[in-house]
Amino acid sequence: MTINITKSSKLLGLPLLQFREFLKRERFTEEYFAHHFRLSKRKARRIVQQLVEGGYLKHEHGGFEITIKGRKIRNATAKRRLSRKTADRLVHDIMARVPGIEANRDLLYDVAFILVFGSYVDPSKQTLGDIDIVATLTPRETNAEKHQEQVLARRQELRKTYKPKAGLRWRERLNEVMSLSENEIFEPLLYGGRRTHPYISSHTWEEAVKLGAKCRLLYLNPKVSLPDQVKCLLVG
Repeated sequence: MTINITKSSKLLGLPLLQFREFLKRERFTEEYFAHHFRLSKRKARRIVQQLVEGGYLKHEHGGFEITIKGRKIRNATAKRRLSRKTADRLVHDIMARVPGIEANRDLLYDVAFILVFGSYVDPSKQTLGDIDIVATLTPRETNAEKHQEQVLARRQELRKTYKPKAGLRWRERLNEVMSLSENEIFEPLLYGGRRTHPYISSHTWEEAVKLGAKCRLLYLNPKVSLPDQVKCLLVG
């Protein structure tokens, strides 16, 4: 779920565009927040507390970490909204790629299930900020030890041609490397072979459950069962 903003948008008196960039840090201290925005310690403490109370931040390891709600601010955009017709086409394109993924036996995973939630599920919404998609994978190798060996071997092979996204911090780059065998499926499936897409927002099913979001099931592998928590959120 993407929030659309303008250059004049503010949150608790802070310029929203500047705050959005700040939230890319994931974790920070109250002192760093004050230094970054050139605030007094007292004012910084008050604003951070309001952000915690508003659900944008949470206390973590002696500092603060952004929440799912905070990520919406981090992902806020000034781009044009998406028409329902274009959104339908993008979802159709994702579904059309599933058979190709399933047919590629070099991959280590099958697609388990695909959900969509957020504004796309509401038929009264004729324009959308983005499309919230949950795509999950299931290992083809049922033996966990053999699967892990395959993942390690595949990761080493993919690292030979791996190029990190621009601007990644070391932890984000490490996470990307660790997920290479999954991303070689997610990127063609969700983004048509690109590293990302401005109107496709990828989530885990756990995030959808935390949000209590109504979900629409787009695809379910016949060999896979939906988590009970997800079943409770499904709508027609």
